[in-house]
Amino acid sequence: MSGALTKELMQRMGQSTMRAALIYQHATDERAREIADRLDELVERQIEGLTEGTPDDDEGAAGVLGPTD
Repeated sequence: MSGALTKELMQRMGQSTMRAALIYQHATDERAREIADRLDELVERQIEGLTEGTPDDDEGAAGVLGPTD
């Protein structure tokens, strides 16, 4: 996420093996996916809340005055 190379992260975090570094990196990727999924759920609920109670007709603009014959 920081743009650092795996070797740089290993040195900073005191990890001596690539395996240890990849385990932590995988955990971070999983957490990022969880956060994205939860944000998606929140957005969907907000959209549903905005559209509740709104008539869904295909008659065009309701309530607009137009010419009569």
